[in-house]
Amino acid sequence: MNLLETTIAAVIATIVSGTISVLITHRKQRQFFEYQTKFSSLHQEQAHVVKELYGLLGEANECITQLVSPTFNPADTAHAETTTARYNKLAECFVKNRIYLEEDTCNRIDDLLRKLRVAMMKAGVGQRPEPGGHGVEWWGEAWESVRSEVPPILKELETQFRAFLSPKLTIDAQQIVERGKRVSQFD
Repeated sequence: MNLLETTIAAVIATIVSGTISVLITHRKQRQFFEYQTKFSSLHQEQAHVVKELYGLLGEANECITQLVSPTFNPADTAHAETTTARYNKLAECFVKNRIYLEEDTCNRIDDLLRKLRVAMMKAGVGQRPEPGGHGVEWWGEAWESVRSEVPPILKELETQFRAFLSPKLTIDAQQIVERGKRVSQFD
């Protein structure tokens, strides 16, 4: 091989290896971008679910607190119906979206929904006392539960929701970089 052929072969090899390198880099960047987009969309959906659940939780809790209050007028059937509707809307939203929440958060919401449902049931029975029954006692238990057992769970959920919504840029960025490294291992 003479000098010209060697130079041409070297130039061709450089062009081919450069082209291959550019194509591989482009493919990695595209995969990384797709992952970032998917991750961002998922995080946005989780934030939306947290926002919606928290709002429904606040509304339902306010209605239930009024419903089980010792000063509630049992003749106010409209409030009882509204309370049931709000509780059902909260429960439905949670069931549909629990996949977006951490397991511990789901367990706490399950516990809270159970306590609220039992309080509503006890208050409903207590507000229609039968002679010799436990109605007033159950109404008192419902009030005590909503007054003492529910607030700590709500506070815990509020803390968990805030932690979820706070920026975790360092952790998120590390996960994205690690994912990019794993993808590049397969190229």
